[in-house]
Amino acid sequence: MSHPSRAGRLTLALAACGAVLGHVAIASGSRLGLLVHPSEIGAVLVGVQALAGGVFGAVVVPLIAWTLLRHVPLGAVLLALPLGAAVGTAVEWSVLHQSTFGGAAVGTLGAAAVVARWPWRRGAMPAIVGAPESPLKALGGARGGTDVAGRRVAASRAHRAP
Repeated sequence: MSHPSRAGRLTLALAACGAVLGHVAIASGSRLGLLVHPSEIGAVLVGVQALAGGVFGAVVVPLIAWTLLRHVPLGAVLLALPLGAAVGTAVEWSVLHQSTFGGAAVGTLGAAAVVARWPWRRGAMPAIVGAPESPLKALGGARGGTDVAGRRVAASRAHRAP
């Protein structure tokens, strides 16, 4: 990011996205925990926890996203953190019959650690047997490809139909 206002706008967008994702993650995790151990007051607490989860997400998502952004795709961060928060909240609610955001924090940090250690580099993931390495290689490389009939064509004509 070359301009500070772009970084600020991205941080605000991450905070807004984190607020929505935190709200949904904590609410769904609390609901899952309530399925295991129903409680009369638990239904009221889900709403309060969901609002607090929005604040939690608005603070935590930009912090962790900026920390991991050089090494991890943003989509992976925005997918893993709410899943970790929801699982942590559900486990905490199931075990302790209450939620103090400890489970959400542990789940979020655990998800961040898993995402940070995942091999995101090209070629580091195990290849699917029989799958081409890249779309260009499937077409015969960057210098050309094949047409519908299977004939070799130059790179300038590789994308056109015969």
